Amino acid sequence: MTYYKIKFNWENYEVVSLLTKDNKIAFIGLDKPYYKGLNEFIDIVEIEDDSKNNIVLDKLNLFKEKKFVFNASDYYLDYLSDNTKGIYYQLANVSYETYLTYKQFAKLAGNEKAVRSIATKIGKNPIALLIPCHRIVSSNSSVKYRYGSDIKKYLIDKGL
Repeated sequence: MTYYKIKFNWENYEVVSLLTKDNKIAFIGLDKPYYKGLNEFIDIVEIEDDSKNNIVLDKLNLFKEKKFVFNASDYYLDYLSDNTKGIYYQLANVSYETYLTYKQFAKLAGNEKAVRSIATKIGKNPIALLIPCHRIVSSNSSVKYRYGSDIKKYLIDKGL
């Protein structure tokens, strides 16, 4: 499958996103293109296309305004296992200004004993911000986030 890579600035961050031919979002990242570690994303074409930028930008702006609602049909996650997709869909339902520990989230996801496995999957979230992995926090108060602890603190401070 061919993915179209777009880049633009949003809230002082460079956003990198990959979209499919039918404009489904397969990846959103901030500043650092972590998709390079995913084997699924091999055939990537970098483009400049305002209409594709706007697909992602509109969702990010709704997110910032606390009006974003996740709709699975807007995303291409077929390269993930059903278990992983289920975790991300559950994660997408964690509402604004709600923060859970990894253990609380694992219990909510129906498998409290798999907290470590679930935490690993959360850390590999391919749809930054819109699937709000930043709302899951460590029980020991450490702030870890693939895009940097400063970004996670910013998101939490803003109630996003």
